Amino acid sequence: MFKMIQPMLATLTNPQNLKLQGTWIIEPKYDGERIIAIRYNDKIDLWTRRNIQVSYKFPEIVEALKKGIKGTKWIVDGEITVNGGFKQLLNRNIEDRFKISLLS
Repeated sequence: MFKMIQPMLATLTNPQNLKLQGTWIIEPKYDGERIIAIRYNDKIDLWTRRNIQVSYKFPEIVEALKKGIKGTKWIVDGEITVNGGFKQLLNRNIEDRFKISLLS
């Protein structure tokens, strides 16, 4: 079994200390929920950065990870985002399994 890890978080720094060279690529910022996905054999768990297990709230994410990432033991640190932004994602903060199945 894996030990829970903390997700990587951005930190502030003084740009003058970076001594940047070469070409840089940036990505747009999307608001969502930071998730650690852990696969151990046939089980995939999704954990928030507050150590709350939320796999049952995102069955479509669990299924996509099963199909999309090979191997039986891995950890992925990522962000779940949805069209419409973070407010739309808050609609998934429910416990009713029927509503979850409709939203997924």
